[in-house]
Amino acid sequence: MADTDDQDYQSRRQFAELFQEAPMFMALLRGPEHRFEFVNPGYLHLIGQRAVLGHPIAEVLDDVAAQGYVEMLDQVYRSGTPITATGARYAMQAAPGAPMLDRYVDYVLQPVRAKDGRVGGVLVLGSDVTDRVQSEIRRDALARLTEALR
Repeated sequence: MADTDDQDYQSRRQFAELFQEAPMFMALLRGPEHRFEFVNPGYLHLIGQRAVLGHPIAEVLDDVAAQGYVEMLDQVYRSGTPITATGARYAMQAAPGAPMLDRYVDYVLQPVRAKDGRVGGVLVLGSDVTDRVQSEIRRDALARLTEALR
């Protein structure tokens, strides 16, 4: 039994290290309330360094709830089917009272199953692609302007 406990501990520790060092943003949400269990530095950067661990997402990230992301998490939790997006707009507030900033993200909302096969949480992972999307927006605007001037 001690060997199994030690292996479980080592596995969890390695997972936590990988989670923290990942170059992507990552958050592990547990239960139907989507309570934050783990977040990595990339995720904290995306949400403006807010204290979220242990709290339901709708309680601490009202900007996320207002944009329909909680409903998507609910859908993944209920259906067990992942949701992916490319270049999705996320209007975020870096600090309370600060202006909203548009960010663009590629993400996956991946169901996390318990040993019995039931969905027990959702893994949020992705990349901030704001620079790429803003470059594409400027390029497209320039192309339209060039075409209009012909």
